[in-house]
Amino acid sequence: MDTVKYLQHRYVFKNWELVNKEDFEHETIEYFDCTFNNEKVELKVSSDKTGHWTTFKVHKRLKGNEEWNYFDTFEKYID
Repeated sequence: MDTVKYLQHRYVFKNWELVNKEDFEHETIEYFDCTFNNEKVELKVSSDKTGHWTTFKVHKRLKGNEEWNYFDTFEKYID
């Protein structure tokens, strides 16, 4: 699944770079570095592996911060 493709259509962040990916039995977590208004931002995107409808949960933080903040949840049909 090309997660960044779905995220780029939904959000205005730029300069997407996949930093890390963790695969678990029922969930995938991907970490991205990107920019928003010339600020460096980190995104943590978790997605379930339960069929064609996938739920994405997005958390963000400014680069260097320790605490993740909830940003958005959305569902996408994955063919």
